[in-house]
Amino acid sequence: MATPERQRAVAEAMEADWAAHPWPSPTLLSRTVLMANDGHTLLRYSQVTDLARPPHPPLPPGEELPDGDRELIAARLYRSQRVPGASGPPGCVVLVDRAFDRPDPEGARHLVDTLFESASGQSPADGLIGAYFYVSSDGTRVLNYAEWTDEQAHKAAIGNRPRGNAQWEEAHTWPGLRRTNFLRFRPHAGTAAP
Repeated sequence: MATPERQRAVAEAMEADWAAHPWPSPTLLSRTVLMANDGHTLLRYSQVTDLARPPHPPLPPGEELPDGDRELIAARLYRSQRVPGASGPPGCVVLVDRAFDRPDPEGARHLVDTLFESASGQSPADGLIGAYFYVSSDGTRVLNYAEWTDEQAHKAAIGNRPRGNAQWEEAHTWPGLRRTNFLRFRPHAGTAAP
């Protein structure tokens, strides 16, 4: 999106379009639109029962995007952790995207396992609600969809990275890991299957 105003307008158009039409498919479990704090990026996060035939309704009329401005990543949930006692809707969602230089589904799953092992026995970061790790169907990506109480809680966690944790270091210098980046999002609207 060119501007934060355009970002909001497209998110609101998606929300209105969802409200105006029947549920598109029995394979769609839920859909959410999130607005990145960069003022430009939107994330449409859909949970489906069949990755081979995901229902991806188009954007509302007049809100189409050029192909270079969108990316579809089909991924399966591999592991997740909800913080015991955490409740309430997230005020911030952080999407961490790890990309590999070649398809390696087994290595991607092992990376997630290593991240879980690195946190074993440690208290969760303050403000973390839950973390959901997905491995892309082609094995080239690991996506961490992490829910936080607010943006400040995530910033504080980034400032308190583990020191001397060999597994954490290993996960961040993984063989074949081409890049790791993240964006913070604000949940805008979401619906679940009727």
